[in-house]
Amino acid sequence: MPLGYYRSHALNVQQPDWLRPSSTEWRSNVQVGYETDARYFTLLNRLSMDYRRRGFQGADHFQYNWRLRYMVRIEKEVLGIFSDVKPVTFTLFDEVFFQFGDAVKYNKYIFDQNRLYLGASYEILRNTTLSIGYAYGFQMRPSGDQCDNLNSLYVALAFDNLFSQFSWQKSNF
Repeated sequence: MPLGYYRSHALNVQQPDWLRPSSTEWRSNVQVGYETDARYFTLLNRLSMDYRRRGFQGADHFQYNWRLRYMVRIEKEVLGIFSDVKPVTFTLFDEVFFQFGDAVKYNKYIFDQNRLYLGASYEILRNTTLSIGYAYGFQMRPSGDQCDNLNSLYVALAFDNLFSQFSWQKSNF
């Protein structure tokens, strides 16, 4: 996504943590990837750069930072699970994060996060995909001497080229 708005509750570990205020973030992104078909799967290498403007509780202004992300990803399409023509796509990836900028300038390390993901996706309607996955990650605290383990369940409904679903098909007559 080239532009996004996020609202998150960071590091909810105990029940009272749910009551802590959330942070907001505006994020823009550019990325480049190289995809190749191997014998039994598809391999993708992706490098992306995020520009983040984050609003933290107690701060009177948004703080910015840049985040460089590198991902290596393997995808395998399998026919015959739900349909003989539309495959279920299984995905495994590892992604590392490097941050720099105003919001993270006092952090001990620029490398602060790693995410390992396993999931599956299926095109339920034309250009509409349902994805379900699990991600394990760890994230360094700003001090650099503590690390948090993150377990996340992802459920996403993605609309690829949304407006093309409503276009009329051109006739060859």
